[in-house]
Amino acid sequence: MRAADLSKIAPNPPTVLIVTHPFHPSNEIGARRTTALARYLADNGIRVVVVSAFGDQPIEPGAELYPGVIAVPIKRPKRPWLDLLVRLKRMALSQPHARSAGRATVPAEPGDASAPPASLRAALRDRYFQLLYFTDHYKKWSWRAAKAAIRVGREQRAEVILASGPPHSPLLAAAWAARTLGIPYVADMRDPWSDVLAEAYPNRRIELRLLRVLEGWVLRRAAAVTSTSGTAAALLVKRDARIANKVHVIRNGYDGDIAPPRVHTGGRLSILFAGVLYVRRTPYPLLAALETLLSRPEIDAQRIQLTFMGNKLGNFSDQLLAGWLHGKRCASVVRILPQQTSQAVAQEVAQATVLLNLAQQQQLQVPAKTYEQLASGREILLICEDDCETARTVSGITGVVQVDQSDRELLVRVLLDLYNRHVVAATASVPAAADVRRFSRAFSNERFRAVLTSVAALPIRPERSPEVQQPTLASASGVWGQPRVPLSQTLHRFAGELLADARFYRALNRVNHSGPGSLVRTMLANRGLWLLTFHRVAHFCLRRRNLRSPVWWIARVCKAIGTCFSVFCCRSQLSEDCEIGAGAYLSNHGYLLCGAHTIGAGSLIHDRCTFGRHVARGDEGRPSIGKNVWIGPNCIIAGKLTVGDGATVLPDSVLTFTVPPGAVVKGNPARIVRTCFDNSGLRRSLTIVSDVPTENP
Repeated sequence: MRAADLSKIAPNPPTVLIVTHPFHPSNEIGARRTTALARYLADNGIRVVVVSAFGDQPIEPGAELYPGVIAVPIKRPKRPWLDLLVRLKRMALSQPHARSAGRATVPAEPGDASAPPASLRAALRDRYFQLLYFTDHYKKWSWRAAKAAIRVGREQRAEVILASGPPHSPLLAAAWAARTLGIPYVADMRDPWSDVLAEAYPNRRIELRLLRVLEGWVLRRAAAVTSTSGTAAALLVKRDARIANKVHVIRNGYDGDIAPPRVHTGGRLSILFAGVLYVRRTPYPLLAALETLLSRPEIDAQRIQLTFMGNKLGNFSDQLLAGWLHGKRCASVVRILPQQTSQAVAQEVAQATVLLNLAQQQQLQVPAKTYEQLASGREILLICEDDCETARTVSGITGVVQVDQSDRELLVRVLLDLYNRHVVAATASVPAAADVRRFSRAFSNERFRAVLTSVAALPIRPERSPEVQQPTLASASGVWGQPRVPLSQTLHRFAGELLADARFYRALNRVNHSGPGSLVRTMLANRGLWLLTFHRVAHFCLRRRNLRSPVWWIARVCKAIGTCFSVFCCRSQLSEDCEIGAGAYLSNHGYLLCGAHTIGAGSLIHDRCTFGRHVARGDEGRPSIGKNVWIGPNCIIAGKLTVGDGATVLPDSVLTFTVPPGAVVKGNPARIVRTCFDNSGLRRSLTIVSDVPTENP
């Protein structure tokens, strides 16, 4: 793409580069997340350049999809040989399907031990396609997307790259492009990567090992990692604790407003499944339960309807479903429709009283349609395992009936209950608006805003929706956003913070001799001061990216040296985006894991402390440490909380709640043992106390 192709873009706004295969006008459900985010960023004064296939639609390079959202289309490469092999494979598979169409048997699931062993030809064919589809079959497209991202990133001076998958090969492309451009990138994993393969095909050990090498390379080099699943995020952190401070859980959501609830059913039970019927999300247990329900004499089959609309993959083609229904009672109440237009889908949803969500064997992710169904104003029948991520997400929401497909009797009872309420009582139970509103796309966009601003200096206005209240970002000029601070002022601030840190350390170590010599001796003798200094250098590199500045490149070299020093000499790791005020103290003994959002000036932190998130709970919030805080050794502070100014955290405490200013907390779990305590005496020395006086001195 030439520079003239982007002539409609103003040169001043900062640029976010998005690399993703699905994007509007593609009708893929994965395109909605990145499309909504791009529009949100553009509405808040950010220039967004999107490198995508755009559903193979005829998009002109440099076209403005939305105001401020510029398209860089990458056509899908032609693959005649591979397409020929796929057609031959489908023809070979269609013959046994056609022969078994009239049989009333449920096809075996992948990995089923009762399935007959595959032939040698089938095994060789599977190995060939495993090799061909390693990572995914978008690798060539991603290679072209990476080159286009590098080109347009240089032309438009992009501040940050956001890559979204699946397909996951664009994450590799974005990592390479970001490394070439010298800018950070955010890896958005809408679905897990290697964990999906490990869950579906645990015997593919070599493929899984290679895939996890690629995944680890991508995640370690990302400035931030976002996941739609708390369980998947916890697995990533479990495999590599080094990325714990940059993993964020940002769930999918619904777009627009919540639809009006439909409580009156008109004496009908109309169940609708609209979407793609993927492999392993089988409808056969539900059909078997429906067959049992219709055998009851009190059931009126004319008041029941079950509709499958959309694409069917794997063992759930229209032909096989029709063959399964042949000769059964439920054949008269089941409709099988092909993929329809959006208007036809909307009409079917308006007529339905229950929306069916098949989420079986998806332990780590939540189908994106789950959130749309929650906002549809209809009752939801969710079929999935009791311990999966989807079941945990909707737990406690009224109007969602969740049942495990392995319990056939429970499935029948659930259908009978739906019949009694929808047909006999003519009423439905729908999700409450208060429970659904927290899944609005506006919330996920706000969380993306926080992630992007933590890794790049983006002047984004806060969301002005009344449902999403954010503090105003005020600047000295009275306009939205924060102005970019001149480099000279930033270096002057860095030197002032370093001087304040050295004086604080000198006072604590009782080196009270006057003159610059004492400060030099303090700087050379304290590992904690070195750790703090290298962190300030890394923070400078994160906030002041400029490929044309020699100061930035020198800082990058110092940052690399500091990372090795922090890990090998101090056994510590500090999140680069953590803002530490001047005159703070980090222990010389090391063993610090700091994922805090801020640490105030004058705070004193001893060794073996951990500040981070509750990733397993989906709590992506980070603690904020106030000013003049004293934290003893062996403390853990986790979650979205605030430690107030002048607070004291005694040794061996595990803190998970907000502490008011001047309070003293102690214990595991921590509790407040005193208020209005002056800890200035503790902060004037390195003495460690296990308790404080119960009365004011």
